[in-house]
Parts: sequence; structure tokens; C-alpha cells
Amino acid sequence: MELPDSNLCRSKMICSLQMEMAPSSSLPLFPSLSLCLPVSLLSPSVSLFISLWSLLIFNNQASSRSTCVSKEQFDSRADAFLRSYRRTGLKDSAEPEPRTCKQAVEELQGDLNKRALSPWRYSLNRSDDRVPHKIAFAECVCQGCIIDQREDLTYNSVQVFAPLMVLIRSPCPTEDNKYLLKKEVIEIPVSCTCALPRYIEG
Repeated sequence: MELPDSNLCRSKMICSLQMEMAPSSSLPLFPSLSLCLPVSLLSPSVSLFISLWSLLIFNNQASSRSTCVSKEQFDSRADAFLRSYRRTGLKDSAEPEPRTCKQAVEELQGDLNKRALSPWRYSLNRSDDRVPHKIAFAECVCQGCIIDQREDLTYNSVQVFAPLMVLIRSPCPTEDNKYLLKKEVIEIPVSCTCALPRYIEG
């Protein structure tokens, strides 16, 4: 039986690739985080992942303890957080008309997500209690991969994930009209890559 390898990003190949990048960068590693970086995305996407690392470093310099703040304080902290977030270059908008795999096969031109063997589109994930409120999530357009101008289902298109620091807002348990702020690291899908299917015996 074949199953799409949804955990590809946590494979030893990806971890070893993360370790190989470290000597050429002054940025420290985050061993507890699963940073996914497929070989097919190295050249065009290195700056994006370095920016994601930078965002984590920037926000970890401050205390990670939850604190209750007023609306004005929340707005001020959210603005500062968003300024650092925008430097990552992550998208915050979705495609006006989601493409199908058939359309992707016919096009194969334009931005990287449209030219990849495992093309992807962006959909908006929204949360009013999170900063940023809108994050573009990558969704694989095809189940298989585009090989020789057609979708080949002997391969799988799987999502690639990267860590992102966000602010989570909730009502303050001790003071009315205030918010409790907490920093959290979430994993977001940033692209798709092509992989062999994972086989399960039995």
C-alpha cells in the first residue's frame, strides 16, 4: 500500500542539510525545530529560510513569558512584531483563482511555485487572535508530480514546513479589558516537493 510521505520534512536528509548550512552562516541552529529545506529549493529560497531564522532570533531575544497588556500596548507590540515579520518575505495573500493540476501542467512558467515539479498554490490562514492575522499556507496543486509534461502518480507531492514565531492573544485571566500575550513557534507549509511514496508492509 502506498501512502504520501507527509513527514518527508523530518527525514534525516533534511536534518543533515540543515546542519550543512550552519557553517556558512552566523545564525545558530535550532535543534528542537524541524526546518525543512529541499534541495530543489536551495538556490531560490535560501534567503527566505535565513529570514525565518532571523525572525526567530529577533523574537527570542525578549522574554517568552506571557504578560497581560492593554489594547494600546498590544497594538504597539503587534506593530513591532509585524515589522520584523515582513522582513521574512513570506506571502500574506492568496491566489485570486486557485489553479488545478491540469492547469499547472499546461503552464509550468512564472514563479517557482508554478514551475516546480510539485507545484503549489497559496491559501490564507486567518486568526484574529494571532499576529500576523493572515499567513499564506502552501498547498500542493497535484497529488503526484509533473514528469514529462503530465502528472505521474508513482510520485507524491508533499508539503514542506518551516518554523515561524507568532504572537497569540487571549483574554487576561486577572484583569478585564486586557490581553494575555504569548509567543509561540508554529510550523507552516511554505512549499511542496516531489518524493517517492512511502511503502508500508502488510
